[in-house]
Amino acid sequence: MAQPMVPQPKAPHRTAGVQLWAAMAAAVFGVVGLLGACAPSPTITRTIAPPTTMPPIETKTELVTALEYATGNAVVPQGPAPPQFGVQGEALTVGGETVEVYAFPDSAGRATAQSEIDPNGPAFQGQPLVGWRHPRIWGVGRLLVVYDGNQGGTFLVLSGLLGDAMADAASAPGGDEPYPPAVSGAIVALAQAEGVDPGQVDVLSYEAAAWSDGCLGLPSEDGPCAAGEVQGWQVYLKVAGATFEVRTDDLGQRVVWRR
Repeated sequence: MAQPMVPQPKAPHRTAGVQLWAAMAAAVFGVVGLLGACAPSPTITRTIAPPTTMPPIETKTELVTALEYATGNAVVPQGPAPPQFGVQGEALTVGGETVEVYAFPDSAGRATAQSEIDPNGPAFQGQPLVGWRHPRIWGVGRLLVVYDGNQGGTFLVLSGLLGDAMADAASAPGGDEPYPPAVSGAIVALAQAEGVDPGQVDVLSYEAAAWSDGCLGLPSEDGPCAAGEVQGWQVYLKVAGATFEVRTDDLGQRVVWRR
C-alpha cells in the first residue's frame, strides 16, 4: 500500500537579493566550520568558496550596502574628494582605509570617462591624476571607484565586489603593491578566525609554493586528501604577537595554517 504523504514544513522565504548578498559574502570571506570547544588542533582549515552570482552594483548607495555586508562594518563618509574624471568625488572609510567614489549620471557617462583614463600615467584626458601614487581603479555601473592603498584585505574586498581593477602599468612591484589574491585570502581568513580586523594582520613574507596534495601538505580533519600536486603560496602572517604559517592554493580558495 502506498504510504501517505506527510506535508513537509516550508523553509523560511528568502528574497533573491538576500541570497545574492549571502553568495557575495561567502565569496569574500568564505569561512566554513567553527572551532569546537575541544582542545585546538595544530592545523586549522578554512575554505573560501568561489563566487557564484554577484548582485549588480550601479550606484554609490548599492556600493556602500555591499561593502557593509561584505566587511560587517559601517562605511563612514569622509566628505568630498578632489574632483577627478570631470565629476566631484566622495571619500569613504572602508575598514580603516580610504576609498574614493566618483558617480556619473549614467553608466554610459562612466564608460566614456573610463575609456579616457590612461593607467600608464596615470592620467585622464592626457592630464596627470594628481594626489595619488598608484591608484587602482574599478568601473562599475555609474561609478568609478579608486583605492590608492596597499592593504590586501581592502583590495580583495573591492575586487570581489567589482571584478578586476584597470591595469596599472605604472605600478612596479614593491611595497606599495596589493598582495596577490591568495595572500589577501590568507589575511582575511586568518583575521576572521582570530576575530580581528584584516588591517591588524601583518604580512612577514610570502612566496609561491607547490604542495604535495589537496590538503596542502598539512593534516586535515575533513577526510582523505586529494592526490596530486597543488600550486599555491606559503605565507607567514603575524597576529597579536603570534606567527602563523599559512598555506593556500593558487587563488586562495583553500587556506590552511598552523602556528
